Amino acid sequence: MIKKAVDKLITLLLIGGTFCSVLAYWGNSHWWLELLTHFRAFYFFSGIVAFLWLLATRRFLFTVFASVILVLNWQVPMLYLPPSVVSFNSTEALAEHVDKKRKPIVIYHANVLSSNTQYQQLVQQLSDYQPDIVILQEITEAWLQGIKEGLADYPYQLTKPEAGNFGIALFSRFPLTNRQTIQLSNTGLPSIFASAQTPQGELAVFTTHPLPPVSVSYSLLRDFQLEATAKFLQSVAAPYVLVGDLNTTPWSPAFTRLMKRANLKNARQGLGILPTWPAPLPLLQIPIDHVLHSEKIQVISMEVADKIGSDHLPIVTKIYLTEDNADKQLQKDKKNKKSH
Repeated sequence: MIKKAVDKLITLLLIGGTFCSVLAYWGNSHWWLELLTHFRAFYFFSGIVAFLWLLATRRFLFTVFASVILVLNWQVPMLYLPPSVVSFNSTEALAEHVDKKRKPIVIYHANVLSSNTQYQQLVQQLSDYQPDIVILQEITEAWLQGIKEGLADYPYQLTKPEAGNFGIALFSRFPLTNRQTIQLSNTGLPSIFASAQTPQGELAVFTTHPLPPVSVSYSLLRDFQLEATAKFLQSVAAPYVLVGDLNTTPWSPAFTRLMKRANLKNARQGLGILPTWPAPLPLLQIPIDHVLHSEKIQVISMEVADKIGSDHLPIVTKIYLTEDNADKQLQKDKKNKKSH
């Protein structure tokens, strides 16, 4: 009885996984097909389960069908490969230019969920992780008041609270220059850009939160905002990070275009999927919260933090700027001292 039930489940996995995997390759042609690309991890791991079951029950011929699912979703295991394998100009190649004695720059990002009132959970995480830069999405006036005491160590702030789900805020221990609140699309949704003057050199920080692709119009507006983001970052000279709930996964055509046009690297590379949404449903989570970065930045670690009452899980990323950036900052500081 149990074997028959499992066989039926495996059959459904094979049929559904293959069907969705094939349709996902037409993600550029229609918004709902693009939605299928976000769940490639489920198809891939379904293929593994089916493959192992068929192997254990000695139905070797049918393992071919499971293997097809794995091949169709080859992008998923690629996230587990080190940067040097997937990129010629990898961050690993920068290791020799990084002084490991320096304190890494810690970036904390969370979509807090505007209706969430568990402010102290976020404050406690900030106390635990001690990040240098804090980026929050779906920030409201109530949230700013609720976490005010926990942000006492962040004197440099740029906030744009909203009544809905698209407020945004940046808090930093480092001085912020070139501070800008930007609208990248006609939706009126705010994005934030600023240059953090870190001990390792200048780090440009950009954060945005486009609409979720739940309809054809929302999908187009999300894509437009991501394209505008890429165009903006192309003009940034300093090493930069793009941090935010981008409402897309690494397997989406929209994500691929963003990465190529802005010459970005994924902080997840070599670390795995690290899913962040929806927080209440661990088995259905996908990675839509991101830290992406330019050249001359090395990612030390990236982890998903515990729940804070939101439908998203926070992410904490540690990075180094390369040594040549630190040298430039040191020379700049010396000039400033001489001028004074």
